Amino acid sequence: MGKSKAPPAPAPIDASKSMGEYLFGKGFSGYQGVTDPALQARLLQAESQYRPQYAALELADINTYLLGSQATDPYTYTVQELVSPKTRTTPAQYRTVTRTMEGRPAQMGVLDLTAEATRRSSALDREAQALQRQQEIDILGKYGQQTVDAMRAADPYSQAIAEAQQQYATDLYRKAGTLGFEDQRA
Repeated sequence: MGKSKAPPAPAPIDASKSMGEYLFGKGFSGYQGVTDPALQARLLQAESQYRPQYAALELADINTYLLGSQATDPYTYTVQELVSPKTRTTPAQYRTVTRTMEGRPAQMGVLDLTAEATRRSSALDREAQALQRQQEIDILGKYGQQTVDAMRAADPYSQAIAEAQQQYATDLYRKAGTLGFEDQRA
């Protein structure tokens, strides 16, 4: 077996020239920098032609982001598939092949996702509040009388006034006898 030789190195590339041609097209070296009026005219012409198209794409993206996308059904399409490549003696041969692209499920947008999250969060919040209320009722049932007794014991003067008012109301009802319908309503 013989030794293989390394292939020759490619010609050197001028990165500045390559970048300039990529950004501004062939012949960019005829311009006098980025602020050259002729270059700016080309850039403005390209902007006026293509910006509306890019803006439309951006707005479509925003629309999809906000509102989501609808489901798509699978669809079929045909393509030309290479069977044998072109050689010196025979032309390339192709065949037509039918392919199926899978459908896509619907995707909610951020507005629908936020609405759904809000509904779920509200339901969780209501459930938590109901549990909190039930716990508070249970605590009142367990400790309510102790709390009332402790508050009355802490302020005997107010307790005496409350008891006197209760006794006064009881005496008035007893002296009044059976109240008629109109008196009971008042």
